[in-house]
Amino acid sequence: MSYTSLTQAKGADPKGWQEKYGTKVAAVDSLQDRLELAKEASTANRVAEIEDRMSAYIKGDFEGSVTGKWKALGSRGEGIVSYAGKDYSTKPIGFVSAPEGTEVELSFANGTYYSKF
Repeated sequence: MSYTSLTQAKGADPKGWQEKYGTKVAAVDSLQDRLELAKEASTANRVAEIEDRMSAYIKGDFEGSVTGKWKALGSRGEGIVSYAGKDYSTKPIGFVSAPEGTEVELSFANGTYYSKF
């Protein structure tokens, strides 16, 4: 509780601060109140943002795992896998040298496609 609200509740200024310092006490109380409001708003916004992220469900083009055909390893190390006439950029699981056309398991999880030989 702030000094001003204490003095207002008691109806007195026991230390004489208001008389001695005038508006300085009120300005500090106002600043503290603003800081508290800003902290509460920031916390509420952060909670809302986290709830939105947790409730968002990212869907892939298929459910579970499917069998695709290996095409190549990209320049950034990503695997290129073809499935149902579409090429998918994947994160390869494991280190295996496979020729083009090899069947691979293609999976989707948390917004990322994975390929496994």
